[in-house]
Amino acid sequence: MNFYKIIINNTAMKSLYYPKNITKSIFLVILSFFLAHFATAQDTLTVTSSISTTRCGATSSITLGTTALGKYKPKPNLSPVPIDMSNPLVGINAIPLLKQEVTNPYPIDDDITSPIPIGFPFIFYGKTYTEAVIQTNGIVGFGPDILGFGPAFTFTGFSQTQLTIPSPLPPNNYIAGMYADLDLSEPGIFPTPQGTLKYARIGTTPNQKFVVEFKNLRPFGGGPGTASFQIIINEGGTFEVIVLQLSADFNGTNGLMTCGAENIDGTIANTVPGRNRTDWITDGVPITGASPDSWIFSAVTPIFDNWTDVATSAVIPLAGPTFTINPRPTVTTTYRATWKYDIEYESKDITITVIQPTLTLATTNTYCTSTGSATINLTTNLANGGGYVLSYLLNGVPGTASFGISGTSGTTGALTGTASITGLAPGTYTGFSLTRSGLPISLGSGCSLILPTTIVIDTKLATPTVDAIPPLSCPNTKLTLKNSETSVAGVTIKWYDAPNGGGSLLGTGATFDVSPVKTTKYYARRENATCDPSDDTEIEVKVRKFVYAANGSTSTTYCTGTDNWKHFYNLADEIIFSVKGDISTGIPQATINVSASPLPYQSPNAPNCAAPTDEKFEMVRSWDFSLGAGVPIGSYEVRFYYNPAERTNAQNAANAWISTYGACNYGYKYTNSASPDFATNTGFYWFKNVAGNYSAPTYDALHLAGATSTLETGGTATYAEITGITSFSGGSGAVILTPVVPLPVTLLSFSGKRINSNQVKLTWETVAEINNAGFEVEFAVDARNFEKVAFQPAQGNGKTIATYQQNINNTIGGYFRLKQIDKDKKYNYSKIIYIDGLNDAVIRIYPNPTKDNLTIDLGEFKATDEVKATFRNVLGVQVTELSLTKTQTEISLGNLPKGIYMLQIIRNGKMIVEKIVLQ
Repeated sequence: MNFYKIIINNTAMKSLYYPKNITKSIFLVILSFFLAHFATAQDTLTVTSSISTTRCGATSSITLGTTALGKYKPKPNLSPVPIDMSNPLVGINAIPLLKQEVTNPYPIDDDITSPIPIGFPFIFYGKTYTEAVIQTNGIVGFGPDILGFGPAFTFTGFSQTQLTIPSPLPPNNYIAGMYADLDLSEPGIFPTPQGTLKYARIGTTPNQKFVVEFKNLRPFGGGPGTASFQIIINEGGTFEVIVLQLSADFNGTNGLMTCGAENIDGTIANTVPGRNRTDWITDGVPITGASPDSWIFSAVTPIFDNWTDVATSAVIPLAGPTFTINPRPTVTTTYRATWKYDIEYESKDITITVIQPTLTLATTNTYCTSTGSATINLTTNLANGGGYVLSYLLNGVPGTASFGISGTSGTTGALTGTASITGLAPGTYTGFSLTRSGLPISLGSGCSLILPTTIVIDTKLATPTVDAIPPLSCPNTKLTLKNSETSVAGVTIKWYDAPNGGGSLLGTGATFDVSPVKTTKYYARRENATCDPSDDTEIEVKVRKFVYAANGSTSTTYCTGTDNWKHFYNLADEIIFSVKGDISTGIPQATINVSASPLPYQSPNAPNCAAPTDEKFEMVRSWDFSLGAGVPIGSYEVRFYYNPAERTNAQNAANAWISTYGACNYGYKYTNSASPDFATNTGFYWFKNVAGNYSAPTYDALHLAGATSTLETGGTATYAEITGITSFSGGSGAVILTPVVPLPVTLLSFSGKRINSNQVKLTWETVAEINNAGFEVEFAVDARNFEKVAFQPAQGNGKTIATYQQNINNTIGGYFRLKQIDKDKKYNYSKIIYIDGLNDAVIRIYPNPTKDNLTIDLGEFKATDEVKATFRNVLGVQVTELSLTKTQTEISLGNLPKGIYMLQIIRNGKMIVEKIVLQ
């Protein structure tokens, strides 16, 4: 029975039916573990030898022996004759003999009878029995040997789940008709057997039969269908299994079925082909009463045939099951014993291994140590003992060393032994020979002993090894160079920046930390006071180099240096762009674009001195950077790698324009010392697109603070380090020329600040106003698309200082400038200033992470508010969008795949982005 049956039928009365099953279920768990660790292979033949190994040249004789066990051979019976057990004078009801009948009111499952006389002696696997027991799971066993059953029978020695046989686990010593988990009745409270279990003794000597019939038994669990079969034991030594009918599928209940026999210790079993713990129904059996299925098992006694030498296929003459032979003295030999079973033959091999004499010389400390001595170790299978002498030439001079061999020796002289010769001086050892007690080593005919020709013990220290390092590193990344070998007293590892101890000593010890900014070689070697320094171990730390990327180069892959610069590199492992700052959100991507023409971009490229306009020159190289669906966190710096000629071309083109069109009176639009490039009178500036991907040329947008161009430390690319970035797109560098006209106003200063949540205050001062009509105040959120927001008329002409103030209603951050207008409608612009906006209203988003619903709390909501929420996946693809029309909105995300999303909320033109984790 199984645990699940107890759990399902968990009533007070039903639990009375199953107390024995708990013990058996626990036994099954132990049994399954034991089976997984115990081989159950059948072995009817055995071969033995007095020894299994011998030394080369030995003449010792070896005794070989072989035995074979009898077995049963099943043959199909095409004309079976079942015994009619319905006759009450023939069939005897075996149920009253079940051992549980006295103590258990349910004698219908996993039970066994008391011994029943067979009526005649029956020889089973070489032993004679006069009694049998019947087990309800479809087997007939013999004597107390099956399961160890006796008067004190318990279930602890029996598994109702059948095994693949042979198996040393119980049951053993039985005939299996249909061995499976069978029931005589339906499970329930106080069941009445519906199947029958009968036996009979029929016939007269010498043709008596002992018949056991299992009829209408069901699979455990009450599945559909039944099985009926007979086991017939014949006085002549054979037995037969007749399957009368089979309509039950035992695979779907509690086990598969077996038909056959197993000996007393579970080492031999003989089964019907295809019926050793298999599903007979699935295998296409069903069986009906009109055509019963029968197999007769006959005992087969083995007869010894011969011994052969496997290598030569020669039969060894006059050799019986046991014989003595002298093996070939130098060759490992395999012998094969063959037995005949009826008309079939079975063989088994045994190998006698011949051990060749060996002497292996190996050196330790072959390089110079602090003591200047070394050791030769010998591994051999020569005989134990002393008196061995190793002769050699040291640098051509004869020398000897005495030693003994110790090890483990077998009866044949086979030995695993070792010896050591210590304190050897450095030099070259050759001409080895070996003697014992002054005589050469004696070997048998055909045996050989080979000694090495040369061993070098060096005066130089051993070359150190260095642990593996990454094949390629990021610039300025810390790496630890390490020698993991066991340290030697008095010997030090030293690290240099040039070979052979040249250059500078960088460090000492087993480890050394480096942070190279370009590919660099380091050199490690051993040094001490008494030996020559070792050879160098050269370690090249390869570092990604910086390049001027080709047009369209893009990368989402970067490495990070110890200085927190993230260096984006292409498929060739070349760095094309660098960023410092938090790029953990979204999927960052850097792109470099370069015009096919070496000439800078220019607009409008059509001078008109009568009505001149700004003339713009932009570098041919530009950069673009995106965080995908992520949002910037804080401020950033970028390093834009460009060819200096690209900047020079833009500046030279602007200067040539000034020279060529002098009548237009062009000058630099951005020239003062506070320009972003920190260089006066060059007119060059760095700028960035305000939003969206950058597409050249733009010429002018948000100006950025950029350090003077320099050559990166690796020495392969010039870059500009641009700072003050709070949002990403891309940009380049440019020069803008503007017509220079005498100013009617000298602007001394222009500044502004936020004075409350709704207003900013602008202040400016002038001197020497001439022909001034007034000032328009202009505002833009992107430093490009300015619009008029106020106007102040001029205070009048004069050389005195005039002060202006203007309050502007404003809640968002942006850019302001003054447009000074002459009375003749000509105008000029001031510098641009930026004033911060209000912080966005606090928006709460919870719970995060979430498994389904998400609440967005806007804090407050006005009827005039326009709020839109957009979800994007990590690739930046929009997956859903909705409008928010109240203070709190609950959103169901159950239809989205689990993962990370970016929630973008735009409220009255202001945007926030939050990372959402959907579990």
